[in-house]
Amino acid sequence: MSLEKPVAPIHLSGAYLRRLEPVRTAFLGLVTYLILALVAPLRSTVADPSTLAVAYALACYLGLAVGAILFHTLFPQKPAARDLWAAPLPKPLFLVALGLSGLGVAMRMTDRFILRGVPLGEDFASVRAQLEATSASPLSAASAVIYPICFGMIFFYYCLPKTERRWWLGALATLIFLYPSFESIISGTRSQMAVSLGFILVTRSILVDDLKWLRNRLVVAAAGILILNLFFLMFEIRVESMGQDFYTSSQNSGYAFTVPPNDFALSYLVENKGIMTSIISLIVHFTQYYCHSGFEYLYIFDRLPEKPLWGAFNFFHIYKFFGMVVGDSSVNETINNLDIRVGVYATFFVPLFIDYHWGGPVFMMIFGFVLSLLWRATFRHPTAWFPLTGYMSIVLFLMPITSFIVASQGLYVITALLAMGVLIHRMDGSGRRLTAGFRKAQ
Repeated sequence: MSLEKPVAPIHLSGAYLRRLEPVRTAFLGLVTYLILALVAPLRSTVADPSTLAVAYALACYLGLAVGAILFHTLFPQKPAARDLWAAPLPKPLFLVALGLSGLGVAMRMTDRFILRGVPLGEDFASVRAQLEATSASPLSAASAVIYPICFGMIFFYYCLPKTERRWWLGALATLIFLYPSFESIISGTRSQMAVSLGFILVTRSILVDDLKWLRNRLVVAAAGILILNLFFLMFEIRVESMGQDFYTSSQNSGYAFTVPPNDFALSYLVENKGIMTSIISLIVHFTQYYCHSGFEYLYIFDRLPEKPLWGAFNFFHIYKFFGMVVGDSSVNETINNLDIRVGVYATFFVPLFIDYHWGGPVFMMIFGFVLSLLWRATFRHPTAWFPLTGYMSIVLFLMPITSFIVASQGLYVITALLAMGVLIHRMDGSGRRLTAGFRKAQ
């Protein structure tokens, strides 16, 4: 296939990509979390918060910064321009991404809805019970390494030359992109939906000439309100299926173990005061969901296992694969027997400590170096590397909440987007040269 045809460049936002610098993204995520935790109508029940937990988190953030500083010291480069011009993605490579992600989604749907008989139209409890009662088939394992390419499909579509864009290709890309959210809605889990939302935000911000309607403040505000209500509705349906109401759940759920509503919020939740009770309920639920993780971290840190697992927790799927090859299931048993609270978030740092203990800051230094390398590579070849950079930005921003390397099949997402990035980078040599030419011409 010929990738050497003259093409008009794709206009991307270099200014936005600069804002995705790893340390800046992580710091912004931390500040956002601290502000929300400070103003949330919640109270902490953690009587003896771990000071070592605070020291460990600070050391990890420092390690991330040191790794990034080391990279920029060894490989200095002038700041990128505010406007980034990139070579379009060749249509054959877009079709490869569309085909792989579509095949992955089809395999996943076959596994869930045909082989495992997940009941459509039933309540969340029925869906979850069916998933727990049946084992994932080899089809599901195979799909897991390709279907997460779906998260990059809207970006890939708008990186096509404008002459190659067809409405049906855009519709297919959008449907495939939305599949994780569909799966989340039928099972009542929201983390995958949060990842999809994150990809929408980073994609609409990097594309200068497209998706402008998603930058309209009224649209963004309305969409935010609708999404928060959808999250709350999904949670309400779940608790009602367990015979509870929101008031009871807000004080007895896993989140409420560390951050129940404060007296101000309870005054509205105890009795119905019309629209204000609905608003306070929405705020309490969202802030419990978002903020409980840091308090959970302060509670659980001193209770974590004493022996490090050396990567088996964060990179469980890799260990599990090699365990299957050599016939050793000890890793599965070790992970299953860990004495940590389930069903709650506990920041990025609990999985990190379980794996590396006080070697975690060293891991974060390497992490900062590698992510800085990826971020720099994205300026040079954005069509290859932006989807992975976008996902890692989500990981960094949400470190105070959870590890999206572990949660929501994050390791599979990273693997799929990395593989797709390598494929585009290797096969689209003309794209690299054209992008470099556009950059020099600015």
